[in-house]
Amino acid sequence: MTVIRVCTVVIFLVLILTSATSYAQSSTIVVQWNQAVIQGVRDSTLGPPMVARALAIVHTCIYDAWAAYDEHAIGTQLRGSLRRPKKESTLANKNQAISFAAYRAAVDLFPGDKASVFDPLMAQLGYDIQDTSADVRTPSGIGNVACAAVLAFRHTDGSNQLGNLTLSGVPYADYTGYTPVNKPSTVPVSDISTIIDPNHWQPLTYFNGKKIVTPTFVGAQWSKVTPFALISVDQLRTSWI
Repeated sequence: MTVIRVCTVVIFLVLILTSATSYAQSSTIVVQWNQAVIQGVRDSTLGPPMVARALAIVHTCIYDAWAAYDEHAIGTQLRGSLRRPKKESTLANKNQAISFAAYRAAVDLFPGDKASVFDPLMAQLGYDIQDTSADVRTPSGIGNVACAAVLAFRHTDGSNQLGNLTLSGVPYADYTGYTPVNKPSTVPVSDISTIIDPNHWQPLTYFNGKKIVTPTFVGAQWSKVTPFALISVDQLRTSWI
């Protein structure tokens, strides 16, 4: 299974879970933020690998903020340095730290939904988006600092989210010079001579409802992205497509 397929499966499962009735009726802070971020996904034009990465980043920020109020949990970036005294481990503090972490991550990844989705949710929860405190003695400071550390790491993870690895400056643009082995084919395939190697990806040409298009490979540089759980992408597959 390729990385693209894995990412697609992850996204599909998240969408299914967050649309389920039991989840929709939940009032937990994490579910509320997950639903907000899923709306960001719907409103964006990101490809499956980018969406999977974005969802992982938001939830990593959430986890790292929550970990500060747990007796044993270790944050992914700042480890246990943010841990607060047990007396501060209240639901209110956790919710606030989680919300600030989720908000900062969501705005970074889906800036187009800041005013329409993320700002209103923060207001609904009673939090001030202007609170950019880095004082880790406060829940907002915990959330801001924990998320900032995750984003600083992920901005240089090889995804090219900031577009600073290519002259075009386009976010997530390929910087590997990838070119497909197979020639573009119609849908369904009408000319098997376009298939040079069936083990490699093939561009598909089709009518998208407005015009004839031949999309490029999405996330060609993803083999260079730092994994979230694996030590190396080589653990997932033996060869890149």
